[in-house]
Amino acid sequence: MQSRVKTRGFKSIFPMIYLFSYSLISLTAYLIWQAIRPRYCILVDWQIRELIKKGAIAGYNPDFINASSLDVRLGKHIEIERGTELVKITMGKEGYHLTPGEFILAETVEVFNLPDNISCEFRLRSSPARMGQGHALAVWIDPGFNNSVLTLELKNYRQNASIHLYPGMRIGQIIFHRHAHCETSYRVKGRYNGDRQVTASKGV
Repeated sequence: MQSRVKTRGFKSIFPMIYLFSYSLISLTAYLIWQAIRPRYCILVDWQIRELIKKGAIAGYNPDFINASSLDVRLGKHIEIERGTELVKITMGKEGYHLTPGEFILAETVEVFNLPDNISCEFRLRSSPARMGQGHALAVWIDPGFNNSVLTLELKNYRQNASIHLYPGMRIGQIIFHRHAHCETSYRVKGRYNGDRQVTASKGV
């Protein structure tokens, strides 16, 4: 009789032991996941909004936040070739017609102030690209790039048609990468910080 009582007692607490063990395993798995989960990633829309609220981008249009990028606009200053020199001009409302094969430097409206754990890359939007608009391969923006517009290297790849550029047009998109904090920030060693207008090469 005593043995039966003990057996019944064990059976009655077995579900509680099982439930406790399951909860403990679940909690352990959650804590491990929190410790190793990916923190380095491409930012999506709500993360981009949070980053911008902290001051990473000034002069942006909130309607231009996409699923995983931010559209940026063309500023009014460009540098065009005259002879062997690049000369800065200001576009009016009529804009500028980029002739076939022509290369210019341009700028974004948006001003960048990147923290030391965020890098970016610039990519043309598909619509300008399908018109024959090209951009040089200098697409990377280092962490710490600050108080600067982004200088763009644009070229018309069409053979027979000009491309109409104008201030405020959506020219490209910025992709944000989160990573570990760097030891040597661009804010310390960068040569193109503080450029509020399109800026030509400062030397290799």
